[in-house]
This record gives sequence, C-alpha cells and structure tokens, in this order.
Amino acid sequence: MARVPTETDIVELVKRSMHEVLGESPTLAVICNVGGDEALKDPAVFERRLRDFFGEGAEVILKHILENAFVHREASEHPRSTLHERM
Repeated sequence: MARVPTETDIVELVKRSMHEVLGESPTLAVICNVGGDEALKDPAVFERRLRDFFGEGAEVILKHILENAFVHREASEHPRSTLHERM
C-alpha cells in the first residue's frame, strides 16, 4: 500500500515538474510570483494563480505535474514491477 504524500512531497513534485517544463530560473521566478512554497501547498490556490500568470499556457505545466504524480504513485505502489508488467 502506498503512503499518503506529505506537503513536502507535493511541493517537491510540483517544483521538479515545473523545472522539467520551464528550467530552473523560470521555475524559481514563477514560484515567487504565485506565492512561494505556501501557494504550492494548496492545489486550488496554486492552480488559480498559475492560470492567472500563464493563461491557457498553464495547462502544459498542470498536465505535466499530474503525469509526474501518476508515475510517482504507480512506482510507489509497484516498486519492483516494470512498466511492461503493469500494462
């Protein structure tokens, strides 16, 4: 059984996902502009502020965050299986 992610896990997942899409410096700038780590801890606030900042472009970042969350969840539920075995 997978453990429930902590706020720290969520913040790190969001930061890593944004870094993969935007790069390091833009990620830091965006996080600062949407309210820092505190905003990242509240998904509704983060999503609203990200959409305000990027408009429709926020969809790319949000989708990537969700994809990474899914992959992370799958890996924690099936740590020894391969992707092929899960399909």
